[in-house]
Amino acid sequence: MNSQPIEPVIVVCYGPPCSGKSTVAELLANRLNDAGIKAQHLSVDSILTEILPESDRNVHDRTLAINVMHQRAQTLFHDRQIVVLDSTYTRYQARKQLEDVDGSPKTDPHRMRDLVHHKGSVHEEETPQP
Repeated sequence: MNSQPIEPVIVVCYGPPCSGKSTVAELLANRLNDAGIKAQHLSVDSILTEILPESDRNVHDRTLAINVMHQRAQTLFHDRQIVVLDSTYTRYQARKQLEDVDGSPKTDPHRMRDLVHHKGSVHEEETPQP
């Protein structure tokens, strides 16, 4: 087991509506936490419901929710947590804002797999051989 601290990263799950982003993001954050790695899942849909419960989910309201999500992500990142974001990110400006959250490129899922497996608490399921 490595005694060096885990570097905070921001993982972004994005794609079309109803494609499983929230499910994957939640599972990833849970598995990281189960492995003893501080991780937080932030969903633009959950934040939108929290801050504007009566919203019809128009572009202005979604942009506001994305801004709030990015502010929260930045705080968590500076608190040395892994942050898992989920949003469609269909607008270029929202994607561009991600660069300002932590100032670095986002990580890929393989790095997360390596972090989780490195801690030794989470293992991939083996596929039974015929």
